[in-house]
Amino acid sequence: AKAAAKAKRSGRPKKPELPKEELPIDEENPKYSVFSSDERIYRPVARLCHELLASMPPEGIGLYRVRYENQAEVALAEATAKGDLAALEAVYSNYFTTLSAARAMAAAVDLLMDSGRFRAALQTLDNLLEVYPEPARREAGLRDLELRVKAAICYQQLGESDLAKEHITQTGKLFPEASVRLMGELYTVKDLGASELFDDRAVAKVERRAPALALDLLRTDQLRALWEFRFTEMNPYKSQKSRQSGTRYYSSRVRKRVHGTQFPSHREQMPGTTVSFHEGAVTFLDHFRPVIHDPMSGRQLMALGEGELARMRQPSSDTVPRARIPAYDWFDTRVASDGARYFVIEGYNGSTSTSSFNALHQNTLVAYEERTGKQVWRWLSTDTANKKRSITFLATPTVHRNNLLLPFLDAGIYGILCLRAADGVEVYRTYLHSGGTDFARAPSPQVVVSSGVAYCLTNAGVLGAVDANTGQLSWSRRYERVHPQRGKATRRSTRRNSNMWGGYAFVATVGRFRGFAPGDLYVAGDHIILAPADGTVLLCLNSANGAVLWMHDAAQSSMHSVLPDKLTHVVGHNGSLLFVMVGNNHLMCIGLRNGVRYWLAAVPGTEGDWRGRGCVTRGYVLIPGRPGARQVHAIAAEAKGPPTFRTLALPEFSIGKGPLPGPANLFAHDAYLAVAYEGGIEFYSTADALSRIAAGAGNPTERARVLLHAGKLQDALQVLGAELERKDLDAAARSRFATRALSIAGELATRKAKAGNREAALAVLDQVAPKIDEPRLELRLHLLRLQVFRALNDPIGAEREQEFIETGGVKK
Repeated sequence: AKAAAKAKRSGRPKKPELPKEELPIDEENPKYSVFSSDERIYRPVARLCHELLASMPPEGIGLYRVRYENQAEVALAEATAKGDLAALEAVYSNYFTTLSAARAMAAAVDLLMDSGRFRAALQTLDNLLEVYPEPARREAGLRDLELRVKAAICYQQLGESDLAKEHITQTGKLFPEASVRLMGELYTVKDLGASELFDDRAVAKVERRAPALALDLLRTDQLRALWEFRFTEMNPYKSQKSRQSGTRYYSSRVRKRVHGTQFPSHREQMPGTTVSFHEGAVTFLDHFRPVIHDPMSGRQLMALGEGELARMRQPSSDTVPRARIPAYDWFDTRVASDGARYFVIEGYNGSTSTSSFNALHQNTLVAYEERTGKQVWRWLSTDTANKKRSITFLATPTVHRNNLLLPFLDAGIYGILCLRAADGVEVYRTYLHSGGTDFARAPSPQVVVSSGVAYCLTNAGVLGAVDANTGQLSWSRRYERVHPQRGKATRRSTRRNSNMWGGYAFVATVGRFRGFAPGDLYVAGDHIILAPADGTVLLCLNSANGAVLWMHDAAQSSMHSVLPDKLTHVVGHNGSLLFVMVGNNHLMCIGLRNGVRYWLAAVPGTEGDWRGRGCVTRGYVLIPGRPGARQVHAIAAEAKGPPTFRTLALPEFSIGKGPLPGPANLFAHDAYLAVAYEGGIEFYSTADALSRIAAGAGNPTERARVLLHAGKLQDALQVLGAELERKDLDAAARSRFATRALSIAGELATRKAKAGNREAALAVLDQVAPKIDEPRLELRLHLLRLQVFRALNDPIGAEREQEFIETGGVKK
């Protein structure tokens, strides 16, 4: 009342109370409670409770068992009878220091190992060996020797041979005279590390298909242009002249939480265009419309959705949030597939508004049937009809078994969402944290799944590890944004402007990422490579517990001149080496496991220009040339060096239009190199790579087509000629092969004629002539001979051929 009277006397209206913010979670629910001992790594409070229970004196543990052992024993019997992993986990989660809990953990380890979830098995073994009381393990009938050997086997199956042998060595020191029986054979522990069980050659490794398996750009001098696709809207990042000037104010709706007020620039880190390779097809988005093409010919196999999805509404001003921003496009314009369906994030395509962040927050996840292209299901970000909360999908889903995993934003809270791939039904959602960024939406990369654990980087201060099957939080890390010894901390503003009409009022501004250019999260075995957009520290973490293995200060230091510029973005890794761009003109090679800098190489091109994003293949690294140069630079991916770059020119496409301009992103797969611009996609290959594909082609038509793309016309002609000599060839196929053979022969003969090789040019046509038995093709053969004589500047031969045609020398 006093405040109202004072406001009345001053002539100013009373400032209303702000409504209470509505959260999508119950803050009192212990499921969302975490603890940390160092304010960096956070783990569920359940882990803390287990540690407190295990630290009780024997008398306390005895009383605990008297109270809960019978209940735990009944639950264990039911879980064991069903073979239910979730039920086993519930036993040791609810009754941790009981003997039944220890037996449940041992049974869960066996089930996890049998299903190939070795990382989850290691986490359970860690609880059993490090947290659960040792006397209780012995009383439960469990041997530490067998548990430690199982842990070593898990490391070996994950490809971590060094960790496996180190684990076996430590076990041998603890049990020097012990032996263990594995697969029916008796082994002494001290000799187990040298046995065939821990020999790398004896482990059945699952090989991931190496990108650019047949494309070797270090041993070629020329790229061959295959095809290009130009988008319906070729300038999605075009700057608009502002129709209104001044500061824009954005109001959040009442009872909705918004943590950031900034949005990224639409002109930085261009373009966000991506290309995805699937079995026998290449997919990308034409604005928001997915299209599927044949990677060899460029023939469009299918266009999904409505044609209007390829049309975009340009914003009226650069001061309003846009639906197309490179920092977000890099993550949510990819096309995912589970072999039966395509999954696409369809962005906001409505009119821009000066009173909301709808262009950033509203999008839709759509599933299309791979065979027919029909829509299977769609999940709207604002689906009030089905009572689904308004959430924002931050990246293209990651396919894991029969589910989809996506990073999402819900009322300012970041997390991982799991949906069933077949129908889009929600399986679980795990919240990680809220806030942590000045942006209305942080550029979160795709979820990465490794050994049953899903890793999610929010780029808002947190990296989380979640069980991909159950959604249970394993750990989360509030990663270092500045180097603890070398970096300078900056204070982030948390001020909000109140709005007397309800909700909050924000001054919307274009923000810049102070860290790396937004990039993917990389998981290589037991190592996680983290290059956050909101931090200036390149981190390598232990994937099991989030502990730091090594770190590099990404900011350019003023104290020394070791690096010419700051670290810009991670290009990729090949399993042992990590490649990072320093500025826009240097590439640095770092040991992935030890963090050692091996070399720094200068990339050809003009300084200061953002080139786009490169890629790492089996044996080399590809970096795009400076914008407009139409070049790619390849360098060997090896620790010895620094090696020198090999520059290859990108051939132009003769379609009557100028080449696609601007920076580009590179994607290499099998025999193909895709160059993705703001306005379209270009595809290239090499003659050797195409020849390898032709050698493995199943039918002669495909083999001849690939040889044509490789520029080997003579070889393609021989393939078709051999087919025409078959006696069992039907008339339709014979006509088709003869037509194609005649076209190839005409092009080859014309080339030889222009080079002045008369005999070779005519010999090519004579080679095809006996295989032609259709009148129309015979006429075409003589027309080609006429063309050859003209190319040879032989008027006599041309006149004789013309007279032969006109006088009816050919069957009508």
